Amino acid sequence: DTVCHEQVHERQQREIGIEEWWRRFYEDKQFRYDQELEAYRAQYQFMRERIRDRNKLTVYVTRLASFLSGSMYGNIVTQSEAVRAIRG
Repeated sequence: DTVCHEQVHERQQREIGIEEWWRRFYEDKQFRYDQELEAYRAQYQFMRERIRDRNKLTVYVTRLASFLSGSMYGNIVTQSEAVRAIRG
């Protein structure tokens, strides 16, 4: 699932150029959030096809949301907002 996440970033970086992507990633919280949200959504969809137990899937998406809503990405959303966003 992590490889799936990183593949999204590789595609994003190819689209706008790796140097520009990293510059914007560090300088722009909204850009960083948008890029990470797309990657976490892909990661969630990948695992959604593999985890059939709804409780385990809820634990999984909650863990992803804790990363997306955390200080590493600037605390831009709450965890519950991140869960809803990742699930789409």
